[in-house]
Amino acid sequence: MLLIEKFGDSMRMFERLQGQGRTGKKGPQRFIAESAEERLRMNIEYLDTWHQALALHASPTNMPEALDNLGKLVDHIWYYAGDRSHDFNWYTKRGILAAVYKSTELYMLQDKSEDFEDTWAFMNRRLSDVHSVAKCARNADNVTKDIRNVVKAGLLTALNIVGMNDRSR
Repeated sequence: MLLIEKFGDSMRMFERLQGQGRTGKKGPQRFIAESAEERLRMNIEYLDTWHQALALHASPTNMPEALDNLGKLVDHIWYYAGDRSHDFNWYTKRGILAAVYKSTELYMLQDKSEDFEDTWAFMNRRLSDVHSVAKCARNADNVTKDIRNVVKAGLLTALNIVGMNDRSR
């Protein structure tokens, strides 16, 4: 019964995402955080038995359906946040969001704070960490390109000085 109710919540979430989509005023990070929080809030009424549902999802017979549901959820969130990538980033974005979502779901099971404030703070820190790591990776890529260009310019200058650069003639 709990799995059927959870499926109904997922369908309502998909319909809401499809109907709303990301508005121009919200950035993708904010849309993703709000969508994940909204879906997790749907679990609150089942929280007393949620650990049992997670155990059922972890069983080998139910795992394919559980992974399919999670995959659809994160795919829909990213898609309606505006992601239309068709490269390796498609997989990494969805995998990272799935990890953040599931870790937040587990954190939520033990949260005793008012309106699950600690859970939302936990989730937002994880999403912020992911964003920071991605930004560092982009910066490292830019630094690598800059170093390569400086080295190339230095080699061409040295070749020009000794008169061995065929391109300058």
